[in-house]
Amino acid sequence: MIPRPTVSTLAEAEAFAAAGYTNLLYAVGIAPHKLPRAAALMAKGVNLHILLDSEPQATAVAEYGQAHGFAFSVFYRSGLATATGADCRRTATNF
Repeated sequence: MIPRPTVSTLAEAEAFAAAGYTNLLYAVGIAPHKLPRAAALMAKGVNLHILLDSEPQATAVAEYGQAHGFAFSVFYRSGLATATGADCRRTATNF
């Protein structure tokens, strides 16, 4: 099994990528202003999975992906209130 490091900062993700890891989980909800940096890692061949924990966050990720021609690999945080979780999932899968 190939390890998938879990990171809590994009600096950690960049360090793991520099060490040759190409399958990473960014395990905190990503802020929209960090999407360009996450996308830059993906453009270098890193399979960066990101976590969503709100519908506005999912919308920002979807809009960024649409505007730049690619889709992020996303997980939405379990434990959200049912409506919030459903909204987040629907938004994340509609891009």
